Amino acid sequence: MRTRFVVAAAAVVFLLAACGGDQSDDPKGGGESDPMTSIEEGLKQIDSGRIQVAIRAISPDVRPVSFEMSGTFAAADDPDSLPIADLKYVDRSGVKPSESSFISDGERAWVVNERGTKELEGDQLDGLKGGSDVPGLRTLEPTTWFEGAPKAAPGEKLDGVTTTSYSGIVDVVALIEDVTRMSANLGAYVADEITDEGAERVRNAAQNASLEVVAGKDDHLLRTVRFGVDIPTDPKDLAVILRELAANRIEFELSVSEINQPVTPPKTPEGAAV
Repeated sequence: MRTRFVVAAAAVVFLLAACGGDQSDDPKGGGESDPMTSIEEGLKQIDSGRIQVAIRAISPDVRPVSFEMSGTFAAADDPDSLPIADLKYVDRSGVKPSESSFISDGERAWVVNERGTKELEGDQLDGLKGGSDVPGLRTLEPTTWFEGAPKAAPGEKLDGVTTTSYSGIVDVVALIEDVTRMSANLGAYVADEITDEGAERVRNAAQNASLEVVAGKDDHLLRTVRFGVDIPTDPKDLAVILRELAANRIEFELSVSEINQPVTPPKTPEGAAV
């Protein structure tokens, strides 16, 4: 039986993990001419925007694991202030959707769920101060996603920005590891790092993998990721490796818009102490 996403605490767990600072300045793989290197470096430059994330693990005759996050975010102005966030989390894995929110106005922060509104205090609040990566974009490692150089093609215009679309042979394990990392940060009970033996089993089972990465043509800022892979084996065979994501199809969609535009702090949530 699948363990459902722990959405009630996801916002706090995720943000405490994500606000610790940037990743290493040394990107993985590729050289200066590798577009994924520029895109990965560009993740450090996304300080505000609107994000949508959907993660799905689908098998016939089994209720799908499905998680979504959406909303606006902005990095903290200084080490002593809080990030701005108005993020909604929806777990669609159960009989009915389970919703929660993380709200921060830059001075106070709350988690809102079916049990009510809880203001963060003490260590939880201190752990959010100076947060620069509220939605966890900097946990992603685009330089690992393709085997070899991806093909580039003109992309659609997004937010008035001309984009480039990249596609190619997918490193399924690397992509799933990134999806798994984001899933874990968002409250899913999933495996940690895939071992070499586990990676070989996943690669042997994977079929029809597709990936499109869309980024600004000139600014190289990530706008869209669309990933899907079929794994036509019994999900139980890979349950130890993929945990919640063990399924006959895994899908991941990410979009970032209104990048580095001003974000209006959200209002104090209903039910919060004045």
